[in-house]
Amino acid sequence: MRNTAGEAAIRRTIDVLWTRGEVNRCTELIHPEYRLYDPWGRPLGRGIDWYINSINAWRALFPGGTSTAIIPVSSGCNVSWHWNATVLVPREALQPPLREMSDEIPELRVLRFQWFMFTTLSADGRIIEEVSMSDRGELHQQIGTSTGDE
Repeated sequence: MRNTAGEAAIRRTIDVLWTRGEVNRCTELIHPEYRLYDPWGRPLGRGIDWYINSINAWRALFPGGTSTAIIPVSSGCNVSWHWNATVLVPREALQPPLREMSDEIPELRVLRFQWFMFTTLSADGRIIEEVSMSDRGELHQQIGTSTGDE
């Protein structure tokens, strides 16, 4: 049976926290024992402070970026969904040859990302655990940033 409340919680989290950056509302959407894992079960992050730092880092890197959630499957406390993000890379963040090219072709600064996420909600409807099916290393390599995992 579909979990429409869980689906709404995911959409609200993406809109409120990631698109609007209202990190002061994090505790109403994210459980204090939040954990994020990669596809192999390795921990990537844990806790609300880590989550807030991730949002702030993302929004600092991509001011004005937008995100949406497309939810193909939900059941019980689990939701599987696609996270789509569209961002505009600041001109100064590009390497010099790309800066010049982006002056003529502004679309070169637009990046679109998609992750597949498996999310578990706590009994009170907050996100408590997620598995990200993204290649964070590849993403960070493409945009020229560090994951902090090195």
